[in-house]
Amino acid sequence: MTQRALVLNIIKKEKNVGTKDGTIPSTWLKVPFCKAEVENESANFPRDIFCSSSNKLGVDADEEMVTGLVSSAYLAMQNSNSGVNKSANQVVKTYSGNIYFGKCKEWIEGNGELKRLLITAYRFAVKLSIDETIFGDNETVEEYLDSMSELECDWYIGLETDAAWHTSLEESKKFVFTLGLNTEGMYSSRTLSLTKLPMFTGQLNSENVTSIWSALSFELLYLTNDDEERYSIQAHPNILRNIVTQAATCHWGILSSRLECSTYLHSNSVKRSVLC
Repeated sequence: MTQRALVLNIIKKEKNVGTKDGTIPSTWLKVPFCKAEVENESANFPRDIFCSSSNKLGVDADEEMVTGLVSSAYLAMQNSNSGVNKSANQVVKTYSGNIYFGKCKEWIEGNGELKRLLITAYRFAVKLSIDETIFGDNETVEEYLDSMSELECDWYIGLETDAAWHTSLEESKKFVFTLGLNTEGMYSSRTLSLTKLPMFTGQLNSENVTSIWSALSFELLYLTNDDEERYSIQAHPNILRNIVTQAATCHWGILSSRLECSTYLHSNSVKRSVLC
């Protein structure tokens, strides 16, 4: 699966030959394996994917060069710590790019773009493997190419800590996917989907709001009800009475009413003293 994804990545890079991103560096071809090792691995080269993707993308790719490059890159991964241990922990480590390439380290680390393509191919392979386990295999090469095309166009497959993850969210990518350890220490995958949520808006005229505040003042000040949570004050879902009530200013005049009451009592006491 990783080989298939890597073949597509290499061919798409060759499609841009003549551009900065389309030139295959000569250092990529200086593989750290003997010819026999590469030829032995080349027996597993997915030629059907190579031919179909080359025709579909209109690329006259050098099959021998792509075969040797893909086989060598896959050998580098097989000879690394990811090839020794197939546990879930190692899958997550490889997915995260935490790979020790051993004798291939200088070749891989010295070609950053090749390493990126290899890790991307592995991540796509993991996602496709999960999908095929759940939904069934891609029965034809065309179905496989369509699945890969969908992943490239509509998905971001990587890590939540990647800057590209946040960029994909800001650019409204349809799906983002990651693999790792959750907060409970369990291996898990996470998929976020962009969806449309219905939103309802409404408008209240000023007369409604004024009438609610007036009724509120009447009940609290003149009917001497000091419970602002009273049902009669809050209940009326159609005019959002609870929200409007909470938006009233200065405790609905309670503070000002107390000041008026204090002034009134003070003036009465003054009048009484004068009369005496």
